[in-house]
Amino acid sequence: MGFYVLIAALLIVGVIGAPNKVPSIGGVAETLRGVNTRGNIYDRNQTAIVWNASESGPSEREYMDGELYQPFVGYYSRQSGRISGLERLYDETLLLSDADKTKGNSLVLTVEAGLQRAISSAMATDAKGSCVVLNASTGEILGMLSNPSFDPKKIDSIYSSLQKSDVFVNKATAAYIPGSVMKIATAASIVRNDLEDEQYHDSGAFRIESFTVVNNANAQFGNVALREGLGFSVNTYFAYMSQMLGHDAYEQTLKSFLVGERIGLDFDFLSSEYNISTPLKLAVTSYGQGETTISAMQMAMITSSVATKGTMYKPYLVKEIIGPNGNTASETSPVALSEPLTRAEAEIIASGMKISAERVGLSAPNGIYSKTGTAETGVKGKENLWLTCYFDHKGTPYTITMMLVGRKGTGSDLGPAVQKVADYIMQNY
Repeated sequence: MGFYVLIAALLIVGVIGAPNKVPSIGGVAETLRGVNTRGNIYDRNQTAIVWNASESGPSEREYMDGELYQPFVGYYSRQSGRISGLERLYDETLLLSDADKTKGNSLVLTVEAGLQRAISSAMATDAKGSCVVLNASTGEILGMLSNPSFDPKKIDSIYSSLQKSDVFVNKATAAYIPGSVMKIATAASIVRNDLEDEQYHDSGAFRIESFTVVNNANAQFGNVALREGLGFSVNTYFAYMSQMLGHDAYEQTLKSFLVGERIGLDFDFLSSEYNISTPLKLAVTSYGQGETTISAMQMAMITSSVATKGTMYKPYLVKEIIGPNGNTASETSPVALSEPLTRAEAEIIASGMKISAERVGLSAPNGIYSKTGTAETGVKGKENLWLTCYFDHKGTPYTITMMLVGRKGTGSDLGPAVQKVADYIMQNY
């Protein structure tokens, strides 16, 4: 078993992109696809989401709610040889096992079928974007949706028509301009440098170089410190505080959240960018504009570090690998990637996020903490809308990050959809 798990791990290094026929290592997979019975793929409760049309021997795949899982599970067509996602990365694992040389292992994922449907129901049917739900204290990906998607069973018939679309891009792991959700990271830098009580008098505008930073709707807030600045999303406050922090202190905080780093996951990789090389670029980065891009997955990780009171865990999708006899062959353990905050620092940030959640109208019995973002993309009416939040339920912190690409509105518009996802968790977990 160890050899085949190693092969899958080596394949993970590759980039998941548009579908293609995958070259197998030493031709092992290509040969076995024509002989062995492929293992199933299950949700966390071992509900089959991918299985074989035939109980034994090679066969085409069947899917439950295929469009909800395709962006990360992928697809496998025996007829054409097209393969992607987890089907590709764990190809040999799904074809081989120690228990039975003619049957492969199965994957048990961290996602839950009911939550996937709840997310899909909550998001607009025409929405282009994503939603990520994490167990903040482990990094388990409980739900992940990327729109648009397609029925993986139809891949051979629709492949040509999809080539010019971005449907093969997982919107949960691709990087986009974040807008004000990035203020969580900036707030972390402020508290790490003991500047949370620094007062800024907001007159509605902050001039830097030849650029004027303004607030949403040209609002003026008067005297502002961190709690109010984060809670009311005051752009001018963050631009001013970025200059107080300076390049080095701010970059140190971004690096503690692994912003700008390539993060390898068990199904994809995350990348993010920023440019704070001038005072102006530092100012606009502080509120998530400029050359800043980040994924919904990484924003969920940053939010989760506040939820856990300091620890940022590595997200993972494969919970365990089980053999044809149902025995566990391997199991994933949580991995802490960094400790970007202390408990005291996280609690200060949470006080501002609580105000934000109240303004959006989010609620949870034990409190809910959020930040919205409305990122300018250069085209009016085509903003990126963000809402990231966390709450505690029965002693477990959960994080929800939702993002829509190129849509008219504000991040607050996502409040009802995020609340529906949170309600599902509180009713079923």
